[in-house]
Amino acid sequence: MNNQEERNNVFGTVLTDALPASNYRGDTEDNRSVLQTLKYADGEHTVFSAESIRNRLREMLREDGLKSNRSRLKSQRELTVHYDEFPNAREFADDKLFGFLALSNKEGKEFQGESALRVNYAVSIEPFSQRSTMHQSPVIKDSPFKNAGSSGIIYREVHVTAYQYPFGLNLNDFRDDKPEQEKKWKKWAAHLLRAIGELNGVAGNHARTMFPFGPVSIILRLTARRTPDFDLYGFKLKPEDSQRELLDSLRNGELKGEDFYIGGRIVKDNEELKALAHQQEEARKNTDKRAGLEEGTGLSKANLFNSATDAINALIKGAGLETEA
Repeated sequence: MNNQEERNNVFGTVLTDALPASNYRGDTEDNRSVLQTLKYADGEHTVFSAESIRNRLREMLREDGLKSNRSRLKSQRELTVHYDEFPNAREFADDKLFGFLALSNKEGKEFQGESALRVNYAVSIEPFSQRSTMHQSPVIKDSPFKNAGSSGIIYREVHVTAYQYPFGLNLNDFRDDKPEQEKKWKKWAAHLLRAIGELNGVAGNHARTMFPFGPVSIILRLTARRTPDFDLYGFKLKPEDSQRELLDSLRNGELKGEDFYIGGRIVKDNEELKALAHQQEEARKNTDKRAGLEEGTGLSKANLFNSATDAINALIKGAGLETEA
């Protein structure tokens, strides 16, 4: 535990909506477009890499106008990126939030910047049943270019599922002796959290199939602890089983309710959480009702919202980050 009991660590886990997920232009086996999987006790679960999540967040921040250094050169035959300048975490949002590694430069010195964002695999909440669909690619004729001599049949693996993925931030990474620099870093951190709230385009597959990675449910913890102390992959196929251990720990006081910001479908689908969220909304308008909640259980002290966006914005405010959209 930090000596000053400052809540410097943010831990979060996101649950997406359930949609058909596929991989059109990535890994292939002969004429089959395959999904990547990891083996769990109950079978193989499909996954999206942390790198694909980070890459899309980087692109979103650039699209939103944050000063960014690295860009993807999509016209190249292999994975290629371009840096406008030598990496500088004080000037470029992406260098600060996602880190960099520059093994050689004009001075011949090694230099690297640690990533402020920690993120892990997005994992399906249920095992993959090895389903696929069949598609036909056309032959290109009488055109300025030609990709193949004939039309081809493509089998695409498809998994109808929701995904969950965790992330973390250490707010100490956004502190600086110069107030203006610290203000800029905190604004970047707030912008990043809001981007997670509307994440899309992960793995670059949206030219063919759209799979939003924005949260339908989100669990956030702002804490002095250096570990999340709850299951970062705790969402389950049955809503009543999702994050059960966490909710029990909040009810019996094992975890501090005020550390948590919970929003979205997990609140709306749980009658107890839904009722508490309504009480909290009323309490924000009425001081007397707020006092009653403060005397309640650990679960009633958790910050509960009907939308993931409201939970994210409340955490941004609670963490002392930039509060303007």
